[in-house]
Amino acid sequence: MTPRKVELLPSFQAAYAELPERMKERVGAAIAHFVERDAENSLRPELKHGFEGIWSFRINQGYRVFYTKERDEEGTVFRLFHVGHHDDYRALKRKVGALVRIEIRGSRSKSVS
Repeated sequence: MTPRKVELLPSFQAAYAELPERMKERVGAAIAHFVERDAENSLRPELKHGFEGIWSFRINQGYRVFYTKERDEEGTVFRLFHVGHHDDYRALKRKVGALVRIEIRGSRSKSVS
């Protein structure tokens, strides 16, 4: 199967930098599984209710990666914009607003694929 195209937005990178080292290792492994499309059942991707177009996948019972799915010329791009506690909705709301402003200005972020 073709690997997913994933972009790590600056807000994701900032949240990632604040994580403990052990959690950073888990996040890296989960992102690798997400990109390679293996272990889909353990990641449990889900559309977040109350947030149009916002998805998350599981790192462990308490942590999630939040992202959007968008289309570009080459297919679907998964833009990771936050990593944190599964109920971190205050941060999620702030980052969704920042994400919209970034997209309006046309900024691009670091890409991993």
